[in-house]
Amino acid sequence: MIDPAVAENIIQLAALASVVDGQASDQEKNLIVEMASYELRISPDQAREMLDRSIEQLQGIASFPGAILGFARMALQPLRYHDKHLAFYICLDVMYRDGQIALGEDSLIGELEKLAFGGW
Repeated sequence: MIDPAVAENIIQLAALASVVDGQASDQEKNLIVEMASYELRISPDQAREMLDRSIEQLQGIASFPGAILGFARMALQPLRYHDKHLAFYICLDVMYRDGQIALGEDSLIGELEKLAFGGW
């Protein structure tokens, strides 16, 4: 089982990826729960609880690019290199889930990539 704080940060980033286009679809939420429970080795119920809490917190900042990047930076900063890669992979999967990249998602992908792989 992964450190709960690490799991929380990764799920927060995935939640951010799901709300950046304005709303988190059921399809995106289900994907996050599925991936989090498998990759982070936590129960689906734990993953859903963390996700719902994160989405509720993030709804207000989804339309503010500066706040989004600040949140992403804070969530990524304490993660180890491997965990940053995992978070990026999950976020990318969430954003591509509906078959297209929405406005706001494209810039978030680039910024997450810089933060996860290039440092800051």
